[in-house]
Amino acid sequence: REAKFSRGYEILECDVRHFPEDIIQDGTLLIHAATPARATLNSENPLEMFDIIIEGQKRLLHLASMKKSVRFLFLSSGAVYGPQPMDLVGIPETWVGAPDVNNSSNAYHEGKRAAELIGNIYSSTSTLEFVSARLFAFLAPFLPLNEHFAAGNFIQDAVQRNPIQIKSGGGSIRSYQYSTDLCIWLWNLLVLADQGSVFNVGSDEAISIKGLANLVAQESKSDVSVKVLGKDNSTNLSRYVPDISRANEHHDLVNTVPAAVAIQRMYRWLTQP
Repeated sequence: REAKFSRGYEILECDVRHFPEDIIQDGTLLIHAATPARATLNSENPLEMFDIIIEGQKRLLHLASMKKSVRFLFLSSGAVYGPQPMDLVGIPETWVGAPDVNNSSNAYHEGKRAAELIGNIYSSTSTLEFVSARLFAFLAPFLPLNEHFAAGNFIQDAVQRNPIQIKSGGGSIRSYQYSTDLCIWLWNLLVLADQGSVFNVGSDEAISIKGLANLVAQESKSDVSVKVLGKDNSTNLSRYVPDISRANEHHDLVNTVPAAVAIQRMYRWLTQP
C-alpha cells in the first residue's frame, strides 16, 4: 500500500481485494472501477480474473455497508448480456441473455454479472445505495494501444505510419463513447441515479471494425492504408452496441463527441508535443 499525491488528489495503490478499512466514511461517493480489463489475464488465468472481480466487490461492499449513506456506483460491463444478436440494433438493460458458463473465457463477463447481484444483495440489507453502470467501448487519450482494443491498435498504426491491419473481415459492429462524455455520465449516475438502478453507458453510433479503421486513416490524415487480412463468418462476427434510451430519458444524458472527433483528439494528443 503506497500513497502518492498529485494535483491535490491522493492516489492509493493496493489490491482491491485488500482495500484498507479507513478510507470509506459516512456519506462517501464511491465509484468502483478497479477491475483489470486485459484480455490476456482473462484467457491465461480466468480464475484470477474472476477472483479479483468478486472478492474485490465483496471487500468494498462490506466496508461501504458498514457506513451510513454511501453511494456506490459499480462499473459493470455490457459483457454481462452475453452475445448480442447481429440484428438487435442496441441491447437494452432489460435483455435477459447471459454469458455461456461453459466457456472459461467468460470469467470477466460472468464476474461482472455476479458482482452486480452481490451489490444488490448488500444494498437490500443496509443503507448502501447501489447503482450499476454497464460500460461498452470507449475512445480516450490513455486507451492502451497494444492490448485487445481495436481502436487503440488502429490509432497506434496510424501514429507509427504503418498500414492499419484488420485480422478479421472487419464486419463486426462496435460503438465508441469519448472519455469526456463518459465522465459526465458517470458523475451524473453516481449522484442522481435511483438506488438499485442499472444503466448502459456508451454510444449508439454504430460502426463496423473496417469502418473504424478507415475513419482512423481519414481523421488522422496519416496517409496510411487499411489492410483486411481475414474473412468474416458466423463464428467471428459480433455486435456490441448499447441502447442508451434509458440514460437519455431518465437523466437527459447524451453523447456530444462523435467517433470522428474522438479519433482526431486522440491522434493529436499522441502526436503533438
